[in-house]
Amino acid sequence: MNFQQKQNKRLFADIVNGYSELIEPLNKRKCYIKHFNELDFANFENKKTEFYEKAVKLKLPTEAQQEEYLFQEKLWSKELDLEIANKRLYLENIKKAKGKLFLMSQIEQLNVEISKLETEILLQKKQREELISYTAEKYADNRMNIIYIANSIYKDKDFNESLFSEEDLEEFDNNNFYNYILSYNKIMDSFKEDAIKKLSLQHNVQTMIGLSGDNLFSFYGKPLVYLTNFQSLLLLYGKYFRSIMASEEYQKVPEDIKNDADKLMDWFSATKNLKQKAEKNNKNSGASFIMGATEKDMKAIDGGNDNHTDLNSMAKQKGGSLGVEELAKFYKR
Repeated sequence: MNFQQKQNKRLFADIVNGYSELIEPLNKRKCYIKHFNELDFANFENKKTEFYEKAVKLKLPTEAQQEEYLFQEKLWSKELDLEIANKRLYLENIKKAKGKLFLMSQIEQLNVEISKLETEILLQKKQREELISYTAEKYADNRMNIIYIANSIYKDKDFNESLFSEEDLEEFDNNNFYNYILSYNKIMDSFKEDAIKKLSLQHNVQTMIGLSGDNLFSFYGKPLVYLTNFQSLLLLYGKYFRSIMASEEYQKVPEDIKNDADKLMDWFSATKNLKQKAEKNNKNSGASFIMGATEKDMKAIDGGNDNHTDLNSMAKQKGGSLGVEELAKFYKR
């Protein structure tokens, strides 16, 4: 069993159990991190408002006040805010366009552009946040992080005895608590959405989802409203990939795509668009062609079979472009 397989097994066990084990950074005792559900977060929401109001009373500036200061001192500009907003809009439009494409080569090109834009936006937002500095909102967020961590760490896996009391939170040395934050973040970093998405595609998860059928309760054995956010996410992606595997189209998925969650989602979206376009064209007299289909696209369309050689010949006969109907015929084989 390789390292990634071990990581997946641990991740799966933690998600199903609803907790993760943590070794205390100070006393080196085993304790447990409770995974929150939406009800937990809802109960914390009033706390955030209290912290924000307290910060305002302490004369901490709000983000709006800090923004105005940055504009006045020319440290930041409304033009830069507009630039970020336009990039976000452009990113949203690219993602919408990606959802309408037929060819994997085009989708991959947009994926590169999406990744580039997301990085640019993230860097600009980080620069802006550093200039805004400490605000009432950031004070509330920081206090909430402490609340989240303090209320998620327990001495027992049944969550009967919290590791921290109210007094502990008030008197705890900041440096010591920082060690708990680092340990907590290191463990919770494993539960990013991408990791859970990839896990949901694993054979053991898919087998269990298949056995549970339409009875979602049977997968975890508790009502959906009490599922942790990680449990909900695993079930959501798991059911989605299960629906792909149960479809006729799945027989055409190239082997190099089957085990890649992102590529599989892109492939399924592309083939669905191809079918819809073919059905639409069958109702209309006008012909519609897909320009620039590469050999890799042909393989993706016909499932990696040798048929892509014939498709290339057809493309040449069509002057380099293939009709949706021709592609659909191969796809339906």
